[in-house]
Amino acid sequence: MVADNNKKNALITGSTRGLGLSYAYYLADKGYNIIIHDLSDQACKVYGEAKSVDEILMKLNKKGSSSKFYECDLTDSNDVNDFVSRILKDYNDIDVLINNAGGDIKGDDKMAAGGKASFNNFFLAERDFSTIYNRNFLSTL
Repeated sequence: MVADNNKKNALITGSTRGLGLSYAYYLADKGYNIIIHDLSDQACKVYGEAKSVDEILMKLNKKGSSSKFYECDLTDSNDVNDFVSRILKDYNDIDVLINNAGGDIKGDDKMAAGGKASFNNFFLAERDFSTIYNRNFLSTL
């Protein structure tokens, strides 16, 4: 068991960088166990906000949080089912869910480092539209 059962558990998707990482640090300061997530353990390196997932976990755990990282492609329902099962095995429940993962980037690699679509307007390619839609809408379901 990873979790400190005296604390509430917060799952924050897309939390190895950006707003998700800020939410993680904030909630750890407020006494939550933090369940961090991203597409891969390499995503945190893209914009230089953290050197590694281990660095993030160390900072969270120093705040008293029982924290763990989970990798998952939220656009793949089979991956999501496994993701949730692993979390429930380690934490028993999820008290807070912040659906943070998403954005307007294509991110075709495991680091989600793809950048904006070639035509980021009304004439967006169908493939790019599907990627953005899946990441921003379907992944929250």
